[in-house]
Amino acid sequence: MNAINEKELDNERDGIEELLRFVYENSELTLELVELLEKLNTSGVLKTLIKIVSNLVPTDKTVLTSYLESDEAMNAIGKLVNVLPALSTALSSEKNRDLIKLILFNSEALSDALINGAKNPEPLGLMKMMSLMKDPELSRATTGFIHMLMALGSLLEKA
Repeated sequence: MNAINEKELDNERDGIEELLRFVYENSELTLELVELLEKLNTSGVLKTLIKIVSNLVPTDKTVLTSYLESDEAMNAIGKLVNVLPALSTALSSEKNRDLIKLILFNSEALSDALINGAKNPEPLGLMKMMSLMKDPELSRATTGFIHMLMALGSLLEKA
């Protein structure tokens, strides 16, 4: 029994030595990671992430491992990695950030309006549409969408 414990202890020592070697050989990276962890911990984000992971990640390692090694997961991760630079660029603009926050913080009201309109459609003739365009909110949204569609058309022409 002692031989097994000694072997396990030797394996643990080898693992710790390997970890210490990595930390020593990559000291700048290690310090940057420690600083990042300190910032995340100070802000409370680290505790939140730990809570999210502990509640959402499956506890069965074989289920998690088999998913992460699957083609589905690899494709999803690949797509995410390809989209992140574009998302980061879009969010770096203050104007874009404000617009995205406006939409996301009001998404429930927008969804309710869309669903209500779809469930209770009104007949819209040309005259009714013309009178609706006098509404400043509708006129603002319509004009904004028209300009956005014109910009999109210009981008599509270049693509």
